[in-house]
This record gives sequence, structure tokens and C-alpha cells, in this order.
Amino acid sequence: MSPVLRGKPVGGYAHLATMVRAVRKECEERKATFLLTDGGDLFQGTPIGNETKGVAMVEAMNLLAYDAVAVGNHEFDFGLANFLALVERARFPMLAANMTGRKSALGKVRPFLVLAPPRTPCRIALIGLITTTTPDITTRGLAELVTFSDPLPVVRALLRESDADLHILITHLGRDTDRAIAAAVPGIDLILGGHSHTAIVERVGSTLILQTHSRGMSVARADLRLDPEGGKVLSAEGQLLPVDPQASEADPAMARLIAGYGLELKERLGRVLGRLTAPLHRVRGFDSSAPGCWMADVLRARGKAEIGFMNKGGIRCDLEAGEITAGDIYRLMPFENDVVAMDLTGAEVRALLVRHFQQGGYPALEWSGLMVEAEGSGEALRLASVRVGEAALEDGRVYRVATNGFLATGGDGFGTFRDGRKVERFGLLLRDALAEDLEARSPLTPPAEARFARRAPVR
Repeated sequence: MSPVLRGKPVGGYAHLATMVRAVRKECEERKATFLLTDGGDLFQGTPIGNETKGVAMVEAMNLLAYDAVAVGNHEFDFGLANFLALVERARFPMLAANMTGRKSALGKVRPFLVLAPPRTPCRIALIGLITTTTPDITTRGLAELVTFSDPLPVVRALLRESDADLHILITHLGRDTDRAIAAAVPGIDLILGGHSHTAIVERVGSTLILQTHSRGMSVARADLRLDPEGGKVLSAEGQLLPVDPQASEADPAMARLIAGYGLELKERLGRVLGRLTAPLHRVRGFDSSAPGCWMADVLRARGKAEIGFMNKGGIRCDLEAGEITAGDIYRLMPFENDVVAMDLTGAEVRALLVRHFQQGGYPALEWSGLMVEAEGSGEALRLASVRVGEAALEDGRVYRVATNGFLATGGDGFGTFRDGRKVERFGLLLRDALAEDLEARSPLTPPAEARFARRAPVR
């Protein structure tokens, strides 16, 4: 709730609250309607959010009086029962029109909300949408209870049947899907998106699309001017307002709420574990990164394995060189992922790497103990060769492979991990293993070698 990027404070909910209250006051003075929404993934990634399993974040959002919030995939990280408890606690509706299932699995989640604000000459439909990849990128077993449908036909059907004048999508789909829906479905006035962590202010046809990156670094503001006679949108302007904790005052009420949750964590998370001699910066796509290599190395070492695999999507922040605290490691790995080891054949290891390249750079893997070469250019790559240490990967040989609990259950589309034999769990969270490694080897020099190389295709 008080995030850091590249060693500097950014965003922060107390400062975001200051901005929200200022815009709300402005709307009151102008006698304009004010609506506050969020694109989902409410709590994941911060120690306070995780340690309270989302309760602190929901209470903060209650304090700001949100009008509606989209359900995000990480809302399920602590299981369906925890999610439903958060929905009960929330004093705002949580929306997901393309999420269906038994009432016991959905609780009070609603597909959409229709508002008729007294200052607005129209009925406003707020429609929530969640990514269909949710079962693959959060708690396993969710797909047995809840169905996540293609959002496009869902939106088409809702707009066809709608009697609202203004249609706003609050999505947790990502930039590309937002664009595709805007291009395919006429009548969408505004999309307020999430999931891909991309800063967006753009138009697709007549639809304005906004997304605010991540970490509360900015607030998306959309100003819609409506025809007072019929509610038709006459103009729509969007902007991203940066939330700078060094240039604004913290909202006192929000700061008190956060401090109340944070006092018990402050001492533990502020403890210095050691030093990094070089930064840990993430790298998108296929190329190796220092944090990915380090995390894969730690998995491999603690799993007593020949090969280690880490998912790029599980590396949640960059760390700069210098002193590293327990809180920094928590931000790097906020998930409750444990160390898991299993037997896989060389052919199965190869299948994981083939899948890695088929997915076009995301979701993607990082590894330890392997040197991988691929042919091609851009995102069109084909696996060419794999070495385990100094030897070529043998399809028929059995290798001991370590990974994290998320990948071990087939997360991010890497279902081959579910076929592992002699599976061993060590009762050790990856986050704790990283902290112990840093303490033991400080000052720690992150791995810098390239573990993946491109080569020109053979003609």
C-alpha cells in the first residue's frame, strides 16, 4: 500500500486518496457526477495486503467509497473462500460479467451495475470483465467451481439487451483484449482497464480506453460531457494523473488506517538482510534476467535439483543495488509459493521449453542449470538446442527439477509440470529461501550470465 519502484517511493494509497478526494470535491463544486472504480487485483504485491489476505485493502477502498470494482485474477490467490469473504466485507459491488458458476461460488459478485445519478441525464451501465486465463494464473482448482467465458460475446449480449444510455466497461483483461472489444462492439463509451500494467490513454473508434500501469502510480481520469436532453456523450477526454508521494500530502484518515495495519509489520519487514552489488532488473520476453536467474538458482539449490525453473510473471518488482530489507524480498516475491522438486524426463523438460517459445514471450520461464538456444527472430523462435551443464539434454534421461508451487501445478500454461514424478515439497517458501540466500552470501552479486541465446536459422 506504500510501494517502491527502483528504490524510490511511488504512488501509495494515502496519497492516491488525497487525489481522489480532491477530484470528488471538484465534481461537487461543479455539480458533476463522480464515479470511482478500480480494474481489479486489489491487494496482491504488498506485505500489508498479503498478510491481511486483502482485508486491509478492502477497508481502504471502503473508506474511499468506491462505486464499483472489477474482479481480478489475484483476488483468488488465497482461495475462493477468502475471496468471497472479501466480497462480503466490501461496501462496493464487485463485477465480473463473464464469470459464472453456482451461487455458492460467486457470492455477491454481480455481472453489471446500472446507476441513475441525480445529476446525470441518463442511465449508466458499469460492466465488469475478468481475464479468461484466471484459472491458469492463480489458485489451482478454481476452474472446477467457476467458468471464465470469452468476454466478447458476453459484452455483445449485454449491450444488445441493455436499456442504459452510457456503457462503461471496468475490465481486468489487459490492453490487447480491451482494444479488440472496443473495435468489435459498437456502443461502448469508456473502458477502464487493468491486468497488463500498461499506461494507456487512447481511442479505438468512438471508445475511450484508460489504464493506469500499477502500484497506484497514477489515477486515470475520464471526463465525459453529456447531452442534457438524452445523455449522449458529446465529448470524452482522458488523462493519467501521477501520484507522487513526494509532491502531495497523505490523506490523514487513510494514513491512519494503513499505519494501524502496518505497525506490526514495520519492524519485521524493515530488517536489513544484506546487500546487492548490482541491481535486479526484470527483462520482458525471452531473454534472461538477473532476478529470474537468481530465483531459479535458489529453487535449484534448495530443491537439490539439476535444473531450476522460475516463471517471469512471478517476479514482481525490480531491486536496486545496496541494502535489501525483508520488505524488499516480500515485494519481489509476494506470493505464497513454496519450493517443489520432481522428476521429469529430458523430453518433458524440452516440452516445457517448446511451450515457453510457443507463448511468444509471456507467460515465460527463467531457468538454472540450462543453456538454451533458439532459432528465429523477434517472438517467432524455435527451440534449437539445450545443454544441462556441459552435456546435451537427453530426452530419455530422468532429471531432478525444482520449481515453485505455482508452476508445479501447471500454472501459466506449463501443464507438463503436473506430470512430474517423485514430487517433494520442502515446507519452504521461495520468499524465505531468497532471504536466507541473501543473508548467507551478502554482499550478493546477482548472476549475470546469459542462459538463452538466439541464432540465425540454418538455411
